Amino acid sequence: MFRRITLAAALLALPSAALAELAGTWTITSEGRRGPQESILVIVAAEGSHSGSITGPRGRTREISEINVTGEAFTFENEVSTRMGDFTLSYQGTAKGDAMQGNIETPMGEVPFTGKRAASE
Repeated sequence: MFRRITLAAALLALPSAALAELAGTWTITSEGRRGPQESILVIVAAEGSHSGSITGPRGRTREISEINVTGEAFTFENEVSTRMGDFTLSYQGTAKGDAMQGNIETPMGEVPFTGKRAASE
């Protein structure tokens, strides 16, 4: 199944140190129908906002266009196109240090995810 992902990035209010803390490369894991699914999320902080990309389990990379950040909390939406139709995945989570966690709201309900900052960070 090919996923078409579109994410968006706009900053609400966050000090520069907190902006830098979210920036980096993250491995995000969620439970799929066929077991754990990993994605690579790259977040770049520049000029008071976030941008980046996400590479899904099938190796397809999509640009991030909007992430909302307040303190340690973040949210973004992911537009997915599949053979079964188009839908939106809504991510909400928190990041602290080298770990993040949260939920993905899908058409089938919520799916928890965890994330770790890549070792090279």
